[in-house]
Amino acid sequence: GDGSVPTAEAFVQLVRLAYSIPNGIHLLISCAEKGRLTGERFKANYRMFIEELCEKRMPCLLVITKCDSDHPLDSWWNENKDLVRNQLKFEFIDCACVSTLKTNKRKPNDILEDYTESRRNLIQTIKQHSLSEPMPMDSWKRTALMYARSFYNNVLKWLGFEQISLRPELIKMLIELGYSPENAKREAAELLNGLKEQTLILPYQVKEV
Repeated sequence: GDGSVPTAEAFVQLVRLAYSIPNGIHLLISCAEKGRLTGERFKANYRMFIEELCEKRMPCLLVITKCDSDHPLDSWWNENKDLVRNQLKFEFIDCACVSTLKTNKRKPNDILEDYTESRRNLIQTIKQHSLSEPMPMDSWKRTALMYARSFYNNVLKWLGFEQISLRPELIKMLIELGYSPENAKREAAELLNGLKEQTLILPYQVKEV
């Protein structure tokens, strides 16, 4: 995420991950604009996905956007890596600073060159740090839904999000993943009922479509 995803939406995305990724995950990528890393929303999403869900077992690559005027492109990371790792306590395996602009009327060649370099560096960094074998999905799915339940009970209600606002988003998500409207409504209801349980001993069981 780019650190700007509302917490309720991040929760739905978390559940989507548990349902939709078939084989496993090789690498997590966290995107943020320059200046966004110190925001509370980015910190909350980092804790949810990196620390809690993945238990810091999976490499996470930081991608910093809006580096269009930086030369060299990685100057932001060179200047801020100690702050990110030692003060903010973010454990990113590496960082790629990118320009997302392709054209600029005043200096089109320079901008396109930065974009091309960004793309090349990002692809190379992803290849370098991706796990050779993906994290197994069975454990990921159980962990994701167990954490979703804990997250719902401990965070969402505290922030004021209730089932009435989550239910349509979960139904929409399940339909996009191939559930019929009727089955999506039933699955969303069962998921929300499961999230209200206080015990985390038994993980919520994902049913086949």
